[in-house]
This record gives sequence, structure tokens and C-alpha cells, in this order.
Amino acid sequence: MNTKTAILIFARSAQADAGHKRLRNGVSVFEKLNLQIENTVKKTGLPYFIYTEDLQRGADFASRFTNALQDIYKLGFDNVISVGNDSPQLTKNHLLTAAEKLKTCPLVLGPSHDGGFYLMGLSKTHFDAQSFLNLPWQTASLTRSILRLVQAKKIHAELLPALYDLDTSADVALLLSTAKKLPFQIRKLLVKSAVQKVHLFSFKSLTAWLFSHPVYFNKGSPLSIA
Repeated sequence: MNTKTAILIFARSAQADAGHKRLRNGVSVFEKLNLQIENTVKKTGLPYFIYTEDLQRGADFASRFTNALQDIYKLGFDNVISVGNDSPQLTKNHLLTAAEKLKTCPLVLGPSHDGGFYLMGLSKTHFDAQSFLNLPWQTASLTRSILRLVQAKKIHAELLPALYDLDTSADVALLLSTAKKLPFQIRKLLVKSAVQKVHLFSFKSLTAWLFSHPVYFNKGSPLSIA
């Protein structure tokens, strides 16, 4: 076991995430996602820390994330694997693979399909706070920018398989249609969220159609069909 490696779960509380990410049943979905990621991390046997908005410090995402990483390094860990709560496909094997690769490689990145990442494993020796603060966080060019940076500095990086993350209602349908393996309770919640969205869309569509195509209802006997 690599006890010099710790895992950082950097994620807001379910209530805070539901307020930022407009998903139907948002609180229920993120409560389950938070529970899922903590259970997954526990299975690795590695020490871990959870940073919700109560512990995060800084005026923006870049500074809050940078400060959290620095906190863990200051505790004496050589490597930190950071994850969020919005990648339900993440498994114990992804985390253990990252921990193993960090023994010989300073950077391990798990890219997400939207251009960000669902996992970053980074050694303390290659952590530079100013470079971190200058990255285009929360944009579609984040992973590309990180890889350009490490290439320029001639730092070896290992990539894990790309996964989908969950930020918008559109991601729900995408995840359900592409992810072969999802925890049952999370899939159930996402299906419910997707169905509600379809019902809402159908109601709006029907209302628009009625306004553009007046229907004259017979208030007497039902119309006969010849």
C-alpha cells in the first residue's frame, strides 16, 4: 500500500451542488453521488480528505482547489489524487491505478469528455501553485492546457480512460445512453430525472401546439367516428 498517497474529494455539499447545477432532483442526485464517491474511495484503503464548501478557501475555483492541495501536501503526503463527485463511472480501480502510476510518474490525469478531468494525481515535487492558478479552470480547454504545460516542462504524464461527468440535464441523457455500468441507485435517480424532463418538454410542446392549432372541443356527445 502506498501510504504516502492521499485522496482529496473536492466537492460541494449536495445542497450547494444542486443550487449550482440545474438538475432535476438535484439534491437527491448529489446526495447519492457524494455517498458513492466516499464509498468508492474507502475501498482503496488510502487515507482521504473531504473538502466541501465549508473547508474550501479562496475567491474562485482555482484558488480553492490550489489551497486544498497545499493543505494535503503540508500533512506530509508526497502524492495527492483529487476527484470530484460528478463522475458516477469512477471506480476503485481507477483510483488504485492512479496510485500505482504515481510511484513512477509525477502526473496522472483522468480526462472527462467535456474537456476537464474527473481525476488528477500529482506529486508534491511537481506541484506549482502559480501554474495551477493560471490554468483555465472550468473550461473545455482545461485538460488540453494541462497537457501542453507538462509537455513544455518535459514532465511525463499518464492518462486514464476518459469518462463522462454530470454537470447539466443534457449530461444525464448522455450518461444514461453511453455508460454501460452505473451504480443501480444512481442510475435509478438519473432515469427519474430524465423522465421528468421529457414530461416537462412534452407538456410545453403540447401547449405550444394547442396555441398554434386551435382545437374546438365538443361539449355535448362524443364525436362519432365513421
